[in-house]
Amino acid sequence: MVFGYDARKLNDPIFTIQAHQKACPNLAFSPYIPNMMATSSLDGSVKVWDITANGGSKPEEVGSRQMKQGELFSMSFCNDIPWVLACGGSTGEIAVWDTSESKEIEDRFRPTLAKGTYDEADYDINAEHKSADANSDFEDMSDEDVKKPTLSRKKLRAAKQKPEMMKK
Repeated sequence: MVFGYDARKLNDPIFTIQAHQKACPNLAFSPYIPNMMATSSLDGSVKVWDITANGGSKPEEVGSRQMKQGELFSMSFCNDIPWVLACGGSTGEIAVWDTSESKEIEDRFRPTLAKGTYDEADYDINAEHKSADANSDFEDMSDEDVKKPTLSRKKLRAAKQKPEMMKK
């Protein structure tokens, strides 16, 4: 069970949800999407919830994914990329999920995504990529760009296509 409380009124929860069939040891809020909450469970799944649905009294499950990491013991949203979360489980490995790969999740939360945390061109399927070479996206980044708490989806996709780039 997951209970949501108003810190000013701890006697009565605002909402109660049966989030998973097994224990739910983790709950996280997106740092860039104020109404997005994720839960992970010993059942191996992560669920994404809209906590403002139904006037905030009954969060609505927007999407879920079986992470294939056994029982999940830890989970956190990425501080650099708005849509990404990672979790670790009993397999001893970490799984990363770009939740925007789910159309339902992206459609629900995109309007509430904090401004300045993404590049509008990354959402324009008609926009031309500045280079066909994925490495150029990283080589063109200055030290100041690296310090910014954002990484465009285009650069994330480039990194996924060339995973050896992430090992450096």
